Amino acid sequence: MFGPSELAFCLLAISGVVSASNNSASQFDPCSYAAADVLVRDVIVIGGGASGTYGAIALKDAGRSVAVVEKQGNFGGHVNTYNDAATGLALEYGVQGYSNDSITRAFFERFNVPFIPLFAGVAQLVEDFNIGKNVTPVTGNSILTWSNFTNAYYPDPALGVHLPSPVPEDLLLPFRDFIKKYHIEDAAFLIWSISGPTDNLLDQLTLYVVLGANAASAPIPGGAPYIPEVATRNNSEVYGKAQVELGKSALLNSQVVASQRSNKSVKLVVQSGSSKKLLIASQVLYSAPIILDNLNTFDLDSREHDIFKEVYYTAWYTTLVTDTGLAPGYSYENAANNTLYNIPIEPYTFHIGPSRINTTFYAFYGATHATSEADVRAAITQNIRTLSGNTSSPKILAFASHTPFKQLVSADAIRAGFYDKLNALQGYRGMFYTGNALDVSGSSSLYNFTQHLVPGIQKAVAANKVPADAGKCKRGW
Repeated sequence: MFGPSELAFCLLAISGVVSASNNSASQFDPCSYAAADVLVRDVIVIGGGASGTYGAIALKDAGRSVAVVEKQGNFGGHVNTYNDAATGLALEYGVQGYSNDSITRAFFERFNVPFIPLFAGVAQLVEDFNIGKNVTPVTGNSILTWSNFTNAYYPDPALGVHLPSPVPEDLLLPFRDFIKKYHIEDAAFLIWSISGPTDNLLDQLTLYVVLGANAASAPIPGGAPYIPEVATRNNSEVYGKAQVELGKSALLNSQVVASQRSNKSVKLVVQSGSSKKLLIASQVLYSAPIILDNLNTFDLDSREHDIFKEVYYTAWYTTLVTDTGLAPGYSYENAANNTLYNIPIEPYTFHIGPSRINTTFYAFYGATHATSEADVRAAITQNIRTLSGNTSSPKILAFASHTPFKQLVSADAIRAGFYDKLNALQGYRGMFYTGNALDVSGSSSLYNFTQHLVPGIQKAVAANKVPADAGKCKRGW
């Protein structure tokens, strides 16, 4: 038997549990929000970068109602633009250019954003950024062997990653072992320079080298006919116009904090500035990095959690730097003077490129793990001083973090069917996935990949249409 005090305590505890449960449920009840803070849409897009923006506009043009949840203050993702007040020029320190393909052209033409030739500079210098010495890496014809290999396993990045079963062991070899097995030592540096900052290349699984440097998307022998990349007067313009078009359906500085998901509908609680909103939709198009830190608020079940827990990521940072003392119009490629195949070891400044102002350059920095902004700035500054021979420090005009960047899993996870499992999540419990984890070949390829998802999203919306009054408070009806 309970005494009076014990009984009171039990009743209080039960009351607390019921209250907590009711509070949890109430956050998904339209009656808990002002009418203006409840949005009912066919599709909610998570992330306003290349794939998210493209997906939102493609679905809108197909007649679907959409809203975009973007945690930054503007659309654009990996596009970073600095507007120079003195010249009026837009200087890019993120995405530099785009493939001149029909899907990309149509997207930019829709917003009346014209293409211009990509400004690539006058020439390239290959130097060790740590000592300022010119380096001449070995090059040769074995790049054709590599091209043929990538064509066999990643022929069309726009279709995503689809691997044979069982996964060929060549794809799971550390790249240093693959290089020796197939005698492509003279192609190693070129492959590194195309693949971009990621895990240290020689330690990386060969699969991820294929995804980063393949004949389908890179200008290498044995690949598709080379078509020069293009740019715009301001790479942020197309994203800014898309954001304006979506109006109040573009939720900036916003993040999902709670979810209820089923195969029929999705409810998302979104922290938007200082207030919360309730978003109700048939489907979600998720374009952000597929890491648990991002996805834990999306009501994952055990199947989803077991897939996403395998993912780890690399770091990437971009800057715009002036007063550099570097040769105007030149781009600088980093090459280590004393490492195998002259491939630098992370962390490092990967590439320094010219802008349309002679004294100003962009710089890309890669690391295997997240690095402090102060450390990145210090490393880039020191590298530029070494390359230029100047004793004075250059001035960093702008800085951006693109971390998490490349998303990777272990060889064991790949053997166990990670990519088959990931692909099978498309449409599961009301969510579709696009973005850098599924196609790592750049903005234009992401547009193409996302376009392939649109018919499936359309079909799912048609089969699970959310009632127009789903966002109305029905308490007391």
